[in-house]
Amino acid sequence: MIHEIAHQWFYGIISNDPYNDAWLDEGFAVFAASLFKFSKLKQAKDYNSMFKPDPNLELPVNLPLNQYESNMSSYVYGKSARKLWELFKDNGELTEAEKFLKSYYHFYKYKQSIKDANVRKGDTVVVYGAGPIGLFAVLGAKIARASNIIVVDLLDSRLNKATEVGATHVLNAKEVNPVEEIRKLFPYGADVVIEAAGVESTFNQDIQSTKVRGTTMVISFHKQVIQFNVPAALLFSGVKLMGSIGYSNETYNEVIESLANGKLSAQSIITSEIDIDNIAEQGFEALIHDKSKAKILVKLSGAH
Repeated sequence: MIHEIAHQWFYGIISNDPYNDAWLDEGFAVFAASLFKFSKLKQAKDYNSMFKPDPNLELPVNLPLNQYESNMSSYVYGKSARKLWELFKDNGELTEAEKFLKSYYHFYKYKQSIKDANVRKGDTVVVYGAGPIGLFAVLGAKIARASNIIVVDLLDSRLNKATEVGATHVLNAKEVNPVEEIRKLFPYGADVVIEAAGVESTFNQDIQSTKVRGTTMVISFHKQVIQFNVPAALLFSGVKLMGSIGYSNETYNEVIESLANGKLSAQSIITSEIDIDNIAEQGFEALIHDKSKAKILVKLSGAH
């Protein structure tokens, strides 16, 4: 959760160019999540051992991704986090690093898309896509006390995970027409539909699943240009099409409170924990080839 909060803050406030700025984005996220974890657990730890230098990493960390012929993940996830720690090592060490994190988390948080979409108690919410982004949207809808949370995906393993985190209905789009099934369950459509799949077919289904004057919220990245009939899809239905990025202090405090009182449990979305040395095979390759994976936590060298 902390790692993802760091990501979203970076994209919303600093840069939305992960190709050129991945070193700072991932470095900051790893740095923040690691310090938060050890501080929260109050473990006796030599913090300097968390970010051990690697003499084989001779290139700068702030290069575009295509300039790393090998060991890209070691630069982006490892060396960049170590460079950040060195700033605090020479300027107040752990005390200043934790003070920085506390100030940082005071302003930025997760779950903003649910708030922007104005999900209210009793609403019907549909989430297209049960990957990590969609699963967090389910958690957000649950906290907002939506009465019905319908999740659509192509994989039963992901739909099972969606049920685990709070979905009241799941639909496998390979087996049924999701729009027709949603309209059978809720003839007027959903109050809010969350687009978390990132493909053209679901984008059009999102709008078709939304009730008149309802809201379709797009929170996924689309790799290709999509087409849809604006007059038919929006003008004649009154559907509000929105996107969401950035976080308010109010939303952040709500998320922290929900984590503290047990209303929100993000642990179930974490499907595995790996060492950074295995990030290529057990991290990137696993995410590409095993679609049942949701969130994979990466432990830095020397971190226990």
